[in-house]
Amino acid sequence: MSDPFDDGSISSMMIQFPYKLRRFIIGLSSTYLEDTDIKPRHMKYLALISMYDGISQKDLAERTFVDKSSVSYMIKELTDKGLVYNSGSGKSSCLHLTESGKRAAVIGRTIRDLMDEKIFGGLPAEERDALVSIVGKVIARIDELNEEYGSKCDDS
Repeated sequence: MSDPFDDGSISSMMIQFPYKLRRFIIGLSSTYLEDTDIKPRHMKYLALISMYDGISQKDLAERTFVDKSSVSYMIKELTDKGLVYNSGSGKSSCLHLTESGKRAAVIGRTIRDLMDEKIFGGLPAEERDALVSIVGKVIARIDELNEEYGSKCDDS
């Protein structure tokens, strides 16, 4: 049975890309996290809280493209593991990494760098630069299209 999303078009490749990349990221991350209580799904939250110390759950939801209840659940997991604390009060959250969370974020950066090397290390510098440029243009175009069509698909 043939894959309907494998017709060789750019759109088909773009549909496959996030799933294949996610599978690789989870596999690579799991290898480096196997002796910890941290899961690959935690890494993007730790990375963002590390980059934006004091970020709110609302802003975290916007940056991860995940609904607020899922972010709330993830923050509870990270807090229970002693990786994140909230200095906010009431409905206002202000998220920070604990010392353990900071060490975990360093592991995350190491995994990210290793991922970059494994995926793109075989490309000559000029091809990597071209890829960065092309992907940047594609993202900018998608942002433009989301301005035009985004509100029509927010509930998906």
